[in-house]
Amino acid sequence: MIETKLNLIFMEGPQGAGKTSATEFASTLGYTPVRGIPSGEKLIKNTTSQNWCQSLAILEKLTNSNIPYVSDRSFWSLVVFKMRKQPNLADEFYSTGSGMFRRRINDIDHKVVIILATPETCVSRANPDSPVAITNLSESEQEIKAYNELLIRLRSDGFKAHSIYNDGISKSEFMEQIKNLLV
Repeated sequence: MIETKLNLIFMEGPQGAGKTSATEFASTLGYTPVRGIPSGEKLIKNTTSQNWCQSLAILEKLTNSNIPYVSDRSFWSLVVFKMRKQPNLADEFYSTGSGMFRRRINDIDHKVVIILATPETCVSRANPDSPVAITNLSESEQEIKAYNELLIRLRSDGFKAHSIYNDGISKSEFMEQIKNLLV
């Protein structure tokens, strides 16, 4: 186990990019894994407001602990979903989400790690049994585009946002890149 330096790591990215694998690996480095958004069924049944509030409640609980956490998805996934579904309102969704996130994070040291891959790779790795699975290339392309936009916005706003391209590299190379970002 490596001594961790950050309290919160948020693994983000399109479906099939490698967030769960990265989160599981981070647990071997001393981070406690947690899912940062409601489950797939709740995501479908809940309103946007309910999903955002539930995710922020998870975030708030994590920030009140001294345990280092790694989150497989986070509040940012919900922001990206709205940015992708309504690109004409992307600025408003990001601004609202960023303001809500900043109020909850209270200067806790954290990083957002956005894992990316090609649409073909993401679709091939997606879980088709998930009620929210993206299983076609067009939707995957839109999701990747929205995550790239999120990355640019987060960096522009001063967040510690990093990206890893998990395509065409070995699993050990991918895990080494994750390790380098987490310690």
